[in-house]
Amino acid sequence: MNRFAKNSVRYKPTAEKISPRGAPVGAQTIRSARWAIRGLLKRGSLEFIIFILLSLGMLRICAVHSYFQLSDKKISGSDTETTVRIQHVLSDYLEGTTFGLRHSSFMFFKSSIVEAEIKKQVAIDSITIQKKFPHTLIISATEIPIAARVIAENGQALVSADGQVVRWYDITSTLAAFIERPAIILGRPLAASEHELLARVVEKRTVDLATRFERTAGSMVHDDLSAIALKPDDPQLLELHFVRGLVVLMTQDADYDVQFQKVQAASTKLVNPKRIDVRFGDKVFVSY
Repeated sequence: MNRFAKNSVRYKPTAEKISPRGAPVGAQTIRSARWAIRGLLKRGSLEFIIFILLSLGMLRICAVHSYFQLSDKKISGSDTETTVRIQHVLSDYLEGTTFGLRHSSFMFFKSSIVEAEIKKQVAIDSITIQKKFPHTLIISATEIPIAARVIAENGQALVSADGQVVRWYDITSTLAAFIERPAIILGRPLAASEHELLARVVEKRTVDLATRFERTAGSMVHDDLSAIALKPDDPQLLELHFVRGLVVLMTQDADYDVQFQKVQAASTKLVNPKRIDVRFGDKVFVSY
């Protein structure tokens, strides 16, 4: 007998798995799936599919129908200019589309994107954006408070208490003149990067001095502050110009309170001085 034939029994292919019911497992799975589908259709799944299709149709209507477009826009800002700037940003966004879906649709309007775009063009202190069904949009924004005007050779920057740009107007604009804030004369032009939103153009100490002197100048020198002038060739020098022509020279390094006291003492003792210099220790130099 052939010994190879005897051993070949060991390598006989395994028979297909048979389920307890006598049918192959694969065939039974297919049969079970068919029965499950038939059962679902008999139990109302056809109505469920129809409901899904109708819902998708309604979503499509809400996305494109004019009734659900954000046509009622209520925008309030710190002042008229803030409101106008927000309106421009909002108009540009609402005119856009994503995958063919209009941003002005109630469903596809993204508040976070609009807020980010507004903050790129407006120095926002706080902002809230709300949607009200079916077509109302409410935006309320507060701009960072303006503490002073920085007058450069190529325009004016309205700055915060930290000396950061809140608004920039080029030299052809006259809008900044209507903002009643203490003026800081820079004495040089501002580069493009310096008058970008929230760029720092003056030190916080300088803004503090301008706002403080505007409040106290009347009781100290019996005059109103006109402007503070910075000198590019002498960064420590501050020239305080008053309406009636008085010029006070101070330094940024020294204690402001001490310098204030010296200015007040000199203006009280002297009659109509034209120039008071308090930069040199205890000495006060006065000219008429």
